[in-house]
Amino acid sequence: MSDKSQNLLLYCSVVPSDLAKEPFDESIIHKVASRLDVCFRHACELVSEQTLVKAFSSSDAVNSLGNVFGGLSETHGLSAKPIEWGFTPTEPQITGALAYFMSYEFHGAKGNQRALAFLRALLKNIDNKPLKDSLEIPQNITVMAEEPVPSSNGSTRRIDLLFEWHKPVKTTVLVEAKFGHKVTTGQLPNYRQYALKNSEQYELFLLTLNGKKSTQNKYWNSISWHQLLKKWEQELTLTDCNDDDFHRFKANLWQKTTGA
Repeated sequence: MSDKSQNLLLYCSVVPSDLAKEPFDESIIHKVASRLDVCFRHACELVSEQTLVKAFSSSDAVNSLGNVFGGLSETHGLSAKPIEWGFTPTEPQITGALAYFMSYEFHGAKGNQRALAFLRALLKNIDNKPLKDSLEIPQNITVMAEEPVPSSNGSTRRIDLLFEWHKPVKTTVLVEAKFGHKVTTGQLPNYRQYALKNSEQYELFLLTLNGKKSTQNKYWNSISWHQLLKKWEQELTLTDCNDDDFHRFKANLWQKTTGA
Protein backbone atom coordinates (compact mmCIF):
# COMPACT_ATOMS: atom_id res chain seq x y z
CA MET A 1 0.00 0.00 0.00
CA SER A 2 1.38 3.41 -0.91
CA ASP A 3 2.04 6.16 1.64
CA LYS A 4 -0.88 8.15 0.23
CA SER A 5 -3.25 5.20 0.66
CA GLN A 6 -2.08 4.69 4.23
CA ASN A 7 -2.67 8.36 4.94
CA LEU A 8 -6.23 8.12 3.62
CA LEU A 9 -6.95 5.17 5.87
CA LEU A 10 -5.39 7.05 8.79
CA TYR A 11 -7.71 9.97 8.14
CA CYS A 12 -10.66 7.63 8.64
CA SER A 13 -9.23 5.66 11.56
CA VAL A 14 -8.87 8.70 13.83
CA VAL A 15 -12.45 9.84 13.38
CA PRO A 16 -14.59 7.40 15.47
CA SER A 17 -13.49 8.68 18.90
CA ASP A 18 -14.98 12.05 17.97
CA LEU A 19 -18.33 10.51 17.11
CA ALA A 20 -19.25 8.61 20.25
CA LYS A 21 -22.73 10.03 20.61
CA GLU A 22 -25.29 12.43 19.19
CA PRO A 23 -25.97 15.30 18.96
CA PHE A 24 -22.75 16.03 17.14
CA ASP A 25 -20.98 19.32 17.53
CA GLU A 26 -21.05 21.28 14.29
CA SER A 27 -17.25 21.55 14.30
CA ILE A 28 -17.02 17.74 14.42
CA ILE A 29 -19.33 17.45 11.43
CA HIS A 30 -17.11 19.80 9.44
CA LYS A 31 -13.98 17.97 10.59
CA VAL A 32 -15.36 14.64 9.44
CA ALA A 33 -16.65 16.22 6.26
CA SER A 34 -13.21 17.52 5.39
CA ARG A 35 -11.74 14.05 5.90
CA LEU A 36 -14.40 12.48 3.74
CA ASP A 37 -13.55 15.06 1.12
CA VAL A 38 -9.97 13.81 1.18
CA CYS A 39 -11.01 10.17 1.18
CA PHE A 40 -13.54 10.25 -1.61
CA ARG A 41 -12.74 13.13 -3.91
CA HIS A 42 -8.98 13.31 -3.99
CA ALA A 43 -8.43 9.56 -3.94
CA CYS A 44 -9.11 9.19 -7.64
CA GLU A 45 -5.38 9.49 -8.31
CA LEU A 46 -4.88 6.27 -6.30
CA VAL A 47 -7.79 4.01 -7.19
CA SER A 48 -11.32 4.24 -8.54
CA GLU A 49 -14.01 5.52 -6.16
CA GLN A 50 -15.73 2.13 -6.31
CA THR A 51 -12.57 0.32 -5.24
CA LEU A 52 -11.95 2.86 -2.48
CA VAL A 53 -15.46 2.44 -1.06
CA LYS A 54 -15.09 -1.34 -1.07
CA ALA A 55 -11.69 -1.10 0.58
CA PHE A 56 -13.11 1.04 3.40
CA SER A 57 -16.35 -0.95 3.78
CA SER A 58 -14.91 -3.45 6.26
CA SER A 59 -13.23 -0.93 8.53
CA ASP A 60 -14.60 0.20 11.89
CA ALA A 61 -13.83 3.77 10.88
CA VAL A 62 -16.27 3.66 8.00
CA ASN A 63 -18.94 2.08 10.18
CA SER A 64 -18.60 5.06 12.50
CA LEU A 65 -18.67 7.49 9.61
CA GLY A 66 -21.66 5.66 8.21
CA ASN A 67 -23.56 6.27 11.44
CA VAL A 68 -23.03 9.99 10.97
CA PHE A 69 -23.64 10.25 7.24
CA GLY A 70 -26.25 7.54 6.70
CA GLY A 71 -24.00 4.76 5.40
CA LEU A 72 -21.20 5.06 2.88
CA SER A 73 -22.31 3.21 -0.23
CA GLU A 74 -21.27 3.57 -3.85
CA THR A 75 -24.38 5.69 -4.45
CA HIS A 76 -23.91 7.98 -1.44
CA GLY A 77 -23.63 11.65 -2.33
CA LEU A 78 -20.22 11.87 -0.68
CA SER A 79 -18.80 9.38 -3.18
CA ALA A 80 -19.63 11.62 -6.16
CA LYS A 81 -18.05 14.71 -7.62
CA PRO A 82 -20.37 17.74 -7.21
CA ILE A 83 -21.88 19.35 -10.27
CA GLU A 84 -19.91 22.46 -11.20
CA TRP A 85 -22.59 25.12 -11.37
CA GLY A 86 -20.29 28.02 -12.21
CA PHE A 87 -22.23 30.11 -9.67
CA THR A 88 -23.53 29.87 -6.11
CA PRO A 89 -27.08 28.47 -6.32
CA THR A 90 -29.83 30.23 -4.39
CA GLU A 91 -32.35 28.55 -2.09
CA PRO A 92 -35.05 28.55 -4.81
CA GLN A 93 -32.62 27.03 -7.31
CA ILE A 94 -31.69 24.23 -4.93
CA THR A 95 -35.25 23.43 -3.91
CA GLY A 96 -36.22 23.61 -7.58
CA ALA A 97 -33.55 21.03 -8.38
CA LEU A 98 -34.76 18.86 -5.51
CA ALA A 99 -38.30 18.94 -6.87
CA TYR A 100 -37.00 18.17 -10.36
CA PHE A 101 -35.10 15.07 -9.24
CA MET A 102 -38.12 13.85 -7.24
CA SER A 103 -40.59 14.51 -10.05
CA TYR A 104 -42.54 11.61 -11.54
CA GLU A 105 -43.18 13.79 -14.59
CA PHE A 106 -39.48 14.10 -15.41
CA HIS A 107 -38.03 10.92 -13.91
CA GLY A 108 -40.89 8.44 -13.76
CA ALA A 109 -40.63 5.69 -11.16
CA LYS A 110 -37.13 6.81 -10.14
CA GLY A 111 -38.41 10.26 -9.25
CA ASN A 112 -41.26 8.77 -7.27
CA GLN A 113 -38.90 6.50 -5.33
CA ARG A 114 -36.72 9.48 -4.46
CA ALA A 115 -39.76 11.46 -3.25
CA LEU A 116 -41.01 8.57 -1.12
CA ALA A 117 -37.54 8.12 0.39
CA PHE A 118 -37.36 11.87 1.11
CA LEU A 119 -40.75 11.82 2.83
CA ARG A 120 -39.90 8.74 4.89
CA ALA A 121 -36.69 10.48 5.97
CA LEU A 122 -38.66 13.57 7.04
CA LEU A 123 -41.31 11.55 8.85
CA LYS A 124 -39.01 9.02 10.53
CA ASN A 125 -39.34 10.48 14.02
CA ILE A 126 -42.81 11.97 13.59
CA ASP A 127 -45.79 10.46 15.42
CA ASN A 128 -48.33 10.43 12.57
CA LYS A 129 -49.17 6.83 11.73
CA PRO A 130 -52.06 7.51 9.31
CA LEU A 131 -49.86 9.77 7.19
CA LYS A 132 -46.93 7.34 7.28
CA ASP A 133 -49.22 4.44 6.37
CA SER A 134 -50.50 6.34 3.35
CA LEU A 135 -46.98 6.23 1.88
CA GLU A 136 -47.27 2.44 1.68
CA ILE A 137 -50.17 2.72 -0.79
CA PRO A 138 -48.86 2.58 -4.39
CA GLN A 139 -49.34 6.05 -5.86
CA ASN A 140 -47.44 8.88 -7.49
CA ILE A 141 -46.30 11.77 -5.31
CA THR A 142 -46.64 15.30 -6.69
CA VAL A 143 -43.64 17.47 -5.80
CA MET A 144 -43.62 21.23 -6.42
CA ALA A 145 -41.09 23.92 -5.62
CA GLU A 146 -41.83 27.60 -4.99
CA GLU A 147 -45.55 26.91 -4.95
CA PRO A 148 -47.59 30.16 -4.67
CA VAL A 149 -49.50 30.51 -1.41
CA PRO A 150 -51.83 33.47 -0.79
CA SER A 151 -51.17 35.39 2.42
CA SER A 152 -53.60 37.11 4.76
CA ASN A 153 -52.66 40.58 3.45
CA GLY A 154 -53.45 39.69 -0.16
CA SER A 155 -49.88 39.17 -1.31
CA THR A 156 -48.44 35.87 -2.52
CA ARG A 157 -45.71 33.90 -0.80
CA ARG A 158 -43.99 30.77 -2.10
CA ILE A 159 -43.49 27.58 -0.12
CA ASP A 160 -40.13 25.96 -0.85
CA LEU A 161 -41.32 22.37 -1.30
CA LEU A 162 -44.84 20.97 -1.45
CA PHE A 163 -45.58 17.23 -1.54
CA GLU A 164 -49.08 16.02 -2.28
CA TRP A 165 -50.84 12.68 -2.72
CA HIS A 166 -54.45 11.51 -2.66
CA LYS A 167 -54.75 7.97 -1.26
CA PRO A 168 -56.53 7.30 1.00
CA VAL A 169 -57.18 11.05 1.52
CA LYS A 170 -55.64 14.22 0.19
CA THR A 171 -52.36 14.68 2.05
CA THR A 172 -49.91 17.56 2.05
CA VAL A 173 -46.38 17.89 3.40
CA LEU A 174 -44.88 21.37 3.32
CA VAL A 175 -41.16 22.04 3.71
CA GLU A 176 -39.68 25.47 4.31
CA ALA A 177 -35.96 25.05 3.55
CA LYS A 178 -33.35 27.48 4.83
CA PHE A 179 -29.61 27.70 4.28
CA GLY A 180 -29.07 30.57 6.68
CA HIS A 181 -31.82 33.03 5.80
CA LYS A 182 -34.36 33.78 8.51
CA VAL A 183 -38.06 33.00 8.37
CA THR A 184 -39.99 36.23 7.80
CA THR A 185 -42.82 37.31 10.07
CA GLY A 186 -46.12 35.62 9.21
CA GLN A 187 -44.53 33.34 6.64
CA LEU A 188 -45.10 29.97 8.32
CA PRO A 189 -48.62 30.65 9.68
CA ASN A 190 -49.74 31.45 6.10
CA TYR A 191 -48.36 28.14 4.88
CA ARG A 192 -50.12 26.26 7.67
CA GLN A 193 -53.42 27.88 6.74
CA TYR A 194 -52.87 26.70 3.19
CA ALA A 195 -52.36 23.12 4.40
CA LEU A 196 -55.46 23.31 6.62
CA LYS A 197 -57.65 24.49 3.75
CA ASN A 198 -56.29 22.23 1.03
CA SER A 199 -55.75 18.85 2.63
CA GLU A 200 -57.31 16.33 4.99
CA GLN A 201 -54.04 15.48 6.68
CA TYR A 202 -50.70 17.28 6.65
CA GLU A 203 -47.30 17.75 8.24
CA LEU A 204 -45.11 20.86 8.28
CA PHE A 205 -41.31 20.93 8.35
CA LEU A 206 -38.80 23.71 8.92
CA LEU A 207 -35.50 22.56 7.41
CA THR A 208 -32.48 24.54 8.61
CA LEU A 209 -28.74 24.16 9.06
CA ASN A 210 -28.98 23.78 12.84
CA GLY A 211 -32.40 22.09 13.11
CA LYS A 212 -33.44 24.24 16.08
CA LYS A 213 -37.10 24.29 17.03
CA SER A 214 -38.92 27.49 16.20
CA THR A 215 -40.54 28.71 19.41
CA GLN A 216 -42.83 31.03 17.45
CA ASN A 217 -44.06 28.31 15.08
CA LYS A 218 -45.04 25.41 17.33
CA TYR A 219 -46.92 23.53 14.59
CA TRP A 220 -43.75 23.04 12.55
CA ASN A 221 -41.40 20.10 12.94
CA SER A 222 -37.75 21.16 12.92
CA ILE A 223 -35.01 19.13 11.29
CA SER A 224 -31.46 19.93 10.22
CA TRP A 225 -30.16 19.43 6.70
CA HIS A 226 -27.57 17.02 8.05
CA GLN A 227 -30.14 14.80 9.74
CA LEU A 228 -32.42 14.85 6.71
CA LEU A 229 -29.67 14.01 4.23
CA LYS A 230 -28.39 11.24 6.51
CA LYS A 231 -31.84 9.64 6.71
CA TRP A 232 -32.53 10.21 3.02
CA GLU A 233 -29.32 8.41 2.08
CA GLN A 234 -30.38 5.50 4.29
CA GLU A 235 -33.80 5.32 2.66
CA LEU A 236 -32.34 5.61 -0.84
CA THR A 237 -30.23 2.49 -0.32
CA LEU A 238 -33.51 0.54 -0.31
CA THR A 239 -34.40 1.80 -3.80
CA ASP A 240 -33.08 1.52 -7.33
CA CYS A 241 -33.30 5.16 -8.35
CA ASN A 242 -29.72 6.34 -8.72
CA ASP A 243 -28.24 7.92 -11.84
CA ASP A 244 -25.18 10.05 -12.43
CA ASP A 245 -26.90 13.46 -12.34
CA PHE A 246 -28.83 12.66 -9.15
CA HIS A 247 -25.70 11.19 -7.55
CA ARG A 248 -23.72 14.36 -8.24
CA PHE A 249 -26.57 16.63 -7.15
CA LYS A 250 -26.58 14.91 -3.74
CA ALA A 251 -22.87 15.74 -3.54
CA ASN A 252 -23.82 19.40 -4.04
CA LEU A 253 -26.36 19.16 -1.22
CA TRP A 254 -23.81 17.68 1.19
CA GLN A 255 -21.33 20.35 0.15
CA LYS A 256 -23.85 23.17 0.60
CA THR A 257 -25.15 22.03 3.97
CA THR A 258 -22.15 20.46 5.76
CA GLY A 259 -19.13 21.58 3.80
CA ALA A 260 -18.49 17.99 2.68
